[in-house]
Amino acid sequence: MTPFLSLLVVGFVTVVIHDCSCDPKPARGFRVPPGLRLSVPQVKVNHFKIENCGSDSDPARLEDVTVSSKNGAVTVGGSAVITEQLESPIHAKLVILAQPDHVLSARPMTIPCNNGIGSCEYEDLCDFGIEEDDACPSMIKQLGLPCKCPIQPGRYTIGEQTFPLGHLGALATGKYGLLANLTHNDKQVCCYKINFALMT
Repeated sequence: MTPFLSLLVVGFVTVVIHDCSCDPKPARGFRVPPGLRLSVPQVKVNHFKIENCGSDSDPARLEDVTVSSKNGAVTVGGSAVITEQLESPIHAKLVILAQPDHVLSARPMTIPCNNGIGSCEYEDLCDFGIEEDDACPSMIKQLGLPCKCPIQPGRYTIGEQTFPLGHLGALATGKYGLLANLTHNDKQVCCYKINFALMT
């Protein structure tokens, strides 16, 4: 499977972008005067916080996670430390919460599961990996990351990777949270809470 633990933060940001992105297109019937350009203010990730909601004895944990944001992009890096071999099935339960600034609500709302994106349960993350007989992509090999199960014990590090935030505008600003709980045959693999805000 892909290095899902190292990319947990990246995956979360991708979900938020997928659910909130919008193109700055004019309304139907509205004509933009010549020489006038519509623009959407760039957003940035702020107040990022990651918390281990599992145990220090869990066989997988995240370390040295860094998140920075500028110029309409987010840069993420970090390591996953695996202390024992992780085998199929690896069950994952994700709960994603959103509290957009433009919605007048005292409580965050749960982003529903839609085509495998959002607050979903995955019976086996190993199903998302490379087939056992297939070779890992060269880029994954160069990074020294696993691409299929079982995942051997070790420290897997992803250097800083930058991702554009796309056409996220004022409607995307607000607070977001993720709870990710991974288990193997009812034994906890890891549990993490992630919170951040999108701001202009």
